[in-house]
Amino acid sequence: GGDARLSDEAFQMSVRVLHGVAMRLRALDGGDGLNVPAVVLAPLSRVWVAVGEQRRLQVALTRMLSELMTPALLLSSTEAICHLITAAVTEQVCVEAASPASGAMSLVLLDTVAELWLKLIRAAATLSPALLHLLPRAVAMVTVHKGPREPMLRVLEAYLLLATPDVVASSVGAMSEAIQGAAHQMTTLELRCALYVCEVSTVLGPPDGWQQWAPLLLTGAEEVFYKNTNDALSAAWFSCVAAMTWRANSAAPLMQLIAHVNACRDALQCGAAARALLTDDHVTERWVESWDSLISLERRRLTCVALFALLGAGFTAAAARVVVMVSFASEVAGEETDTPDTPPRALTALQTARSQLACATYNGLPGGLATLVHTEIQKGREALRGALGDGAAAALDEQLSRVDP
Repeated sequence: GGDARLSDEAFQMSVRVLHGVAMRLRALDGGDGLNVPAVVLAPLSRVWVAVGEQRRLQVALTRMLSELMTPALLLSSTEAICHLITAAVTEQVCVEAASPASGAMSLVLLDTVAELWLKLIRAAATLSPALLHLLPRAVAMVTVHKGPREPMLRVLEAYLLLATPDVVASSVGAMSEAIQGAAHQMTTLELRCALYVCEVSTVLGPPDGWQQWAPLLLTGAEEVFYKNTNDALSAAWFSCVAAMTWRANSAAPLMQLIAHVNACRDALQCGAAARALLTDDHVTERWVESWDSLISLERRRLTCVALFALLGAGFTAAAARVVVMVSFASEVAGEETDTPDTPPRALTALQTARSQLACATYNGLPGGLATLVHTEIQKGREALRGALGDGAAAALDEQLSRVDP
């Protein structure tokens, strides 16, 4: 007993010494800590091996590293950090973390690793081989009951944003299966982060790629339409709808999704009185109402483009709301041309990737958003006339006459 206690105390002292050395180096470097990786990482790795399966000490080592490493240091030490994450996120740790009786410290270890991992991938400019090697472990961590799902879902979203098309194609299946298997255990915030993964996957994938996310979209629809969930979750769900509408450039995916929700509504976990049929008009109205909850310009841009794609396809529920849709387009155009008073801050690789995804919706179109709006209005007019007659086209024009020039 004495030897074990002495060993534990010695390891704790090693952690404190490493932390003190690293903090001193950062102070000497003027806060940059450029010498921290070379001096600290090698002994830290040796201490990690020596502590064996003592989860409390593994937590201390991981937390120390997370606190010390700046984005620049993380970037220069990616491979070493990835090795530590590999050593921490083992099958045994995940099994322990899922056990309420004995997994408390393993759960804390996963929480601490998730924090470090999120910092690492947010600092990355590309997916290095070491980061790619970790992707299956990130997927596995999402399935751990009461595990760090929110940060790990954000990690998965970052992987998709930084990945090449072949990596996206090969990894989305495992991601969707893991996420959807845990969807009914998720908090509202976790479900929102899961929908963001779905959104990015849908934008980057094939036009029908949204279908592999149908169970998650059904869970989201239950929250949005039958449980009156918060506005942020509604905005995330409609961001997925916008992505699949834009990729298909038609109303077909939305119609299929509405039919799917209606077909499954008896199985939804809500009161019988709430399980009313969804209609095109109801869904579109809620979509338009979610606009103010779309915080980022990228998601407002994508939503705007998707709504006009519905109009161009002759979707009557969109035609009935063309006035507010034009105001959305005007708002987006105003944000894009607004010149800030201060120089824009430098964008991270993830922010750049998100911006590029959203701009791809109409970047190659001469005239940009204005041309897209006029084109879709003309297409919508002809589609409505062909499907419903001259009266439907006239009704659209009557709506457009209310638009402030």
